Amino acid sequence: LGIIVSGAADPEPLFCIGTPIGLLLCFVGAILMIITYTCEIFRGIREKLFLWVTVLLILGGILLIRTLYRF
Repeated sequence: LGIIVSGAADPEPLFCIGTPIGLLLCFVGAILMIITYTCEIFRGIREKLFLWVTVLLILGGILLIRTLYRF
């Protein structure tokens, strides 16, 4: 993202085309991971696998807290 903003990518077509596509694919991948995680939790609730849901929520909470405290 810094390369795009700084303008250093302007002469190189690979960066001009590849960087926005790469960023888009990263965001799409992150969104798909969140959707999969949420569906897994709802499936666990529906099938009454409360221990599995608890483990998923605890791990998700730890990951979220770790990510927020990094900044």
